[in-house]
Amino acid sequence: MKNNSIYNNKLLIGEYYPKVVAYYLREWKNYSMSFHSHDQVEIMYVFKGQCVVQTPTKSFSMSKGDCIFLDANTSHGLTVSNDHPCRMINIEFGFECIDESSFSFKNLVKAISSITNIHQKKLPYFLLKDTDEIYEPLRSIIRELDEKGLDNQYMIAFLIFQVLILLGRKIKEKEREEISSVGSYVKKATKYMNENYSSEIHVEDIASYVNLHPNYLHRVFKAHTGESIMEYLQSLRIRKAEMLLAYTNVSIIDLAEELGFGSRQYFSYIFKKHKGVSPIQFRRDYSKVQFH
Repeated sequence: MKNNSIYNNKLLIGEYYPKVVAYYLREWKNYSMSFHSHDQVEIMYVFKGQCVVQTPTKSFSMSKGDCIFLDANTSHGLTVSNDHPCRMINIEFGFECIDESSFSFKNLVKAISSITNIHQKKLPYFLLKDTDEIYEPLRSIIRELDEKGLDNQYMIAFLIFQVLILLGRKIKEKEREEISSVGSYVKKATKYMNENYSSEIHVEDIASYVNLHPNYLHRVFKAHTGESIMEYLQSLRIRKAEMLLAYTNVSIIDLAEELGFGSRQYFSYIFKKHKGVSPIQFRRDYSKVQFH
């Protein structure tokens, strides 16, 4: 197949299995490989030392247990310093058409959620930390390739599928950890707003409190809640205003100041925008309902 990208739609139509076209297990020292690409998927696994893998948009510092996936035609380079030699396994594979349909990449994408997860994301590269799970099948692939037996190609294909399944599982684990981490940041941000809504609050204040960059906090907060930080803060203040208008006799001026709106005019404008009536009218309408 000419385009060996793991995201090539042909893999979901025809019957294909992976086939290794190049591999090595070696140590690099004081080495620099300039940017290049190949029409095969590449997996690098560091099992000793350190190296840096670069793409046009990102640089990855890799050490023992790090595994990087590079889709076909992804430009990348490799640098190994003189002080930290690097031993790694490298496997490059493409796809070939086969007659046995049950063994095809297409059917595995349909049946195995972890491979489906990789295929749907279409990430040109990703770096994951391994705990020897991926190392073992990669070593087995090297052994099978060295033996060059007649039936080795199917064992190699099975092992590549095993590696892809494990990579997919690692991605899911990482996503779950990130979601949990994002949730804790959002919870901490909302706690800060609930405790300080009566003061003038800026995104930078909240970001400093949760120890995140303001732009990143803004993105993850909106993705998690469906609202921007300032939209959430404004809705919070309006909910507090409804309660105070309904159950207290606090003046509109004092209420506007207490809720952090700054002025009566701005408070009235925002309240009406949210509730469709002015604060005064809301209080009157609530009183009528209460004493009807």
